[in-house]
Amino acid sequence: MARVAFIQSLFFEYPGTESLAAVLKADGHAVAVLIENEPGEKAYRKRLNDFHPDILAFSCTTGLHLWAIGAAAELSQQFPSALRVFGGPHPTFFPEMIEQDPVDIVCRGEGEGALVDLARAVTTGSDVANIPNLWVKKAGNVHANDVRPLIADLDTLPFPDRSVYFDHFRHLRSSRLPFMTGRGCPYHCSYCSNHALQKIYRGKGRYLRRRSPQNVINEIDGVRRTYGLKTVYFQDDTFVVDREWLDRFLMLYRNRIGLPYLCLATADKLTEEAVEALRESGCSRLFFGIETGDEALRDSVLGKEISNDHIRNAAALLKKNRIPFRTYNMVGLPGETLEQALATVALNKAIGTDYPWCSLYFPLPGTELTDSALQRGLINDSDRGKQPFSFFQTSIAASRWRREMINIQRLFIVAVKLHLPMMVLRKCIRLPNNPLYTLLFLAGYAWCYMRSERLNIFSAASIGMRNFKRLFSSAHERSAPGNAHTT
Repeated sequence: MARVAFIQSLFFEYPGTESLAAVLKADGHAVAVLIENEPGEKAYRKRLNDFHPDILAFSCTTGLHLWAIGAAAELSQQFPSALRVFGGPHPTFFPEMIEQDPVDIVCRGEGEGALVDLARAVTTGSDVANIPNLWVKKAGNVHANDVRPLIADLDTLPFPDRSVYFDHFRHLRSSRLPFMTGRGCPYHCSYCSNHALQKIYRGKGRYLRRRSPQNVINEIDGVRRTYGLKTVYFQDDTFVVDREWLDRFLMLYRNRIGLPYLCLATADKLTEEAVEALRESGCSRLFFGIETGDEALRDSVLGKEISNDHIRNAAALLKKNRIPFRTYNMVGLPGETLEQALATVALNKAIGTDYPWCSLYFPLPGTELTDSALQRGLINDSDRGKQPFSFFQTSIAASRWRREMINIQRLFIVAVKLHLPMMVLRKCIRLPNNPLYTLLFLAGYAWCYMRSERLNIFSAASIGMRNFKRLFSSAHERSAPGNAHTT
């Protein structure tokens, strides 16, 4: 039996970690999730020491990888024989991070089979160098193994193991819990990592896969019985993409579950029939991406073939069916002008977005937009390892309107919800970046998060306060040792 400790810095329930925990436990291994400094540094260290892991596992997004590398370097002193394994989006698209000292193994893509194989090898003392999906550093050499085929039948996986969070971190329990009905995405948006992952898995099986409706319903029913679930959150980017699957699922959901739910969709799939079906089955909130209010920029630069008419029609249908909606937006895109960024504010105001959400452009490794921005000199290659934890902080993309873009992001929620006149907004964004704008953003973000995700004020405050320093402050970022800017 191998002992696998998943280490993270943010107080969130990670569905990917729960899936990995489930397959590891099913194979007879011990699993623990530890969140740094919770419920205190001494308790965290003691719990780690008592568990005595054979494998230290870190799931990294870009920006958070710097924290993970630093944490691994510290923990290697306490557990010198434990393997330090890095998975998630950043290692998948930038496996070269294995060259840094604390990194022993990088896992690319789907990790269930690879992590089970690794745990078995650790248990038996077998060689780990040739396990598919893993890049392994051994005796100064890197063994870069190809990915294995995608998991074709998602129903063969055990249900995600939520106990690894809820048994120890009871404050993460909520009446609103996340679920995933599938994996993959059929779109090829240039800013998103999905198209980069499709390239990695080319020839390795069908990329977009869905669990059977019955399988998802059984999981939801089990979680409801165990944890007192009151609202379901379907986190799939493409929940509405397949109408045949959706119709079968919603019929079962309405008959067996009947709880209000939140979901994501693309505006072009929100037809009158689809929105009515969502409303009748209990959809109480819906989220979709606008990204930019400039249609030409959305099409030619972002590769998101969704028109402003699609967006207006989707918003009108949601209003008609009384389904409040959240929109995702970005400013500071490579080559974006100030007028194009202001058009994003204007479009959200025009459609009456209930919960406006805006981030600063965050260049993800391996994506077409990042590669294009590098070629155009809009991103400095030496700066890519300096990305912050959060895309709400700042952006490393060059822009002659950098100050204005940051101010638009900070004032976005206020400008949309209070219908701030564009003349007033133009004057406000010319001012220097300042703490007042940041406070306005944080207040708006907290309100938007709580209302759009149907969280009570106590749950939202508990999670928000614990994550505040990580998400919105760079003061507590741990720098990676050695060559920290190789990304």
